[in-house]
Amino acid sequence: MFGIILIAPVIQLILLGYAATLDVNIVHTLVFDQDRSELSRYFIEEFEGSGFFSIEHYVSDYNEVTELIDNGEVIVAIVIPNNFEKKIQRHETAKVQLLFNGSDGNTASIV
Repeated sequence: MFGIILIAPVIQLILLGYAATLDVNIVHTLVFDQDRSELSRYFIEEFEGSGFFSIEHYVSDYNEVTELIDNGEVIVAIVIPNNFEKKIQRHETAKVQLLFNGSDGNTASIV
């Protein structure tokens, strides 16, 4: 009886310790590049070059963005608006939209 009380928690720690991890390996990502400029392509390359993001889809319609996120095919969507490069060149604020699939709360909160 005493052995069960001591051994059971140790076994649970060993087994469940591998199940709970905060590591993020590859984040499946889609890109909706409305600007299609040299700077927007460079921006996307930097995301992919980080080693954390894997660009799975390039889409041309916002409906595809929401569909792929809702289906769970991607975790992150990067939406680059029109005139992204022009705004940067004019030293204006250029906004980029990032959408997250919250079904994997661990990955969504870390990313």
